[in-house]
Amino acid sequence: MRPQDRPQLRNLHFVCTAFAGLTLTACAGLGPSRVFAPVADHARTEPRSLGERGFAPALSPPPSVGWDLAVIALDGDERTARYEMRCTFRDDSLVDGLAGRWRIQPKFSGAEIVDDEGRRFPCVRARVPIQADPEARDDGDSPTIRSFSWVFEVSGSYDFRRVQLIAVHWGFELDGQPFEITSRFRVA
Repeated sequence: MRPQDRPQLRNLHFVCTAFAGLTLTACAGLGPSRVFAPVADHARTEPRSLGERGFAPALSPPPSVGWDLAVIALDGDERTARYEMRCTFRDDSLVDGLAGRWRIQPKFSGAEIVDDEGRRFPCVRARVPIQADPEARDDGDSPTIRSFSWVFEVSGSYDFRRVQLIAVHWGFELDGQPFEITSRFRVA
């Protein structure tokens, strides 16, 4: 190799190293960019800001039913990203493995997420994992547990790192009676 060719190879090496670094950085954003843990559930009141700030009455699950919540922030592409609230409902009134009529049912209509800067994003779709469907479960799965997800799309340029607290307005029906809830979350 001639000495005058070496600077070009050094430049090529620099370009390849920079490209590899950028590619690895981009791939690192495929998983959740932020996870939010539950702080409290409140009976939803109007205006909704009362529930967002925690001034509404605290809410506990009714006897024999309950839920576990978590919110994750998922980076997307340049057009869209999303928050996803994942909920596992428990209905202990279903005994002996006989899945009868579930007493607790999620409501997806009207659900929205509010970040700590006051930006609101409506629920655009729901996900019901197939293994959580009582009709499609395996014999080994518990008939008293079902999982759901509320999906809230945001702009692809949305910066999840700026958000510390969020409130999710959602609801469920228990024995046909509607309940509206504001659940508050903090970065885990």
